[in-house]
Amino acid sequence: RDRSGTVASLAQLNPDVIVVAAFGHILPPQVLAIPPFSCINLHPSLLPRYRGPTPIPAAILSGDEYTGTTIMLVNQRIDSGPVLAQRRVDISSEDTTGSLTTKLAEIAAHLLIETLPLWFSRSLVPQKQREEDATYSKLLSKKEGEIEWRLPATSIWRQVRAFYPWPGCYTTWQGKVLKVVEGIPLPGEQGEIGRVISLGRGEVGVKCGEGILSLLRIQLEGKSEMDIEEFLRGQRDFIGVLLPNSK
Repeated sequence: RDRSGTVASLAQLNPDVIVVAAFGHILPPQVLAIPPFSCINLHPSLLPRYRGPTPIPAAILSGDEYTGTTIMLVNQRIDSGPVLAQRRVDISSEDTTGSLTTKLAEIAAHLLIETLPLWFSRSLVPQKQREEDATYSKLLSKKEGEIEWRLPATSIWRQVRAFYPWPGCYTTWQGKVLKVVEGIPLPGEQGEIGRVISLGRGEVGVKCGEGILSLLRIQLEGKSEMDIEEFLRGQRDFIGVLLPNSK
């Protein structure tokens, strides 16, 4: 349907408020003018930090201890409207983009239920964002998931969590894509970067630019995700191989 038809249909609904989440487009002025209580956006960060399309991966990649959700008024600029409410959420060491998305969505829904009555009663005063504190997240590409073992193990660990479930963190082995689904950084002496080593007790790790990334769960192309112990039962020759760095 053309834009004018969509705007007309929205106007016919006569909404008091329009709420959007993960919409990905700037609403035109004709839509913003429809509801008397404005258009409201739910954004999964503590704005003005991490405006843009990927705030959850950005928070994990930065090693932030917490993030949050923001309810804001929509304007013609990306995620820059006045703030109605915010709620902080801690990021655990096990959180991935997938788990944190679920957590933030639930909290945002509850916060919206609390906020709308206050907004309708004019009990809230929208607060302008501090432009000088604004940071931006960017669109992710499949290529960014390719692991560069020259990085510190802690950085790769954050990437594994930030890029799950998409685009995934991966390397190659025997001509196939090998995804690292879960890992944990460990201290370790400098060695040949990308070398798979035994850590004892059926555990393996990969030498990184700094430290070792212990592999806990992986997925070989064409196979299901599996724990490293299960993988090694059928792939004993994996220990000792040299994994490539991203190009």
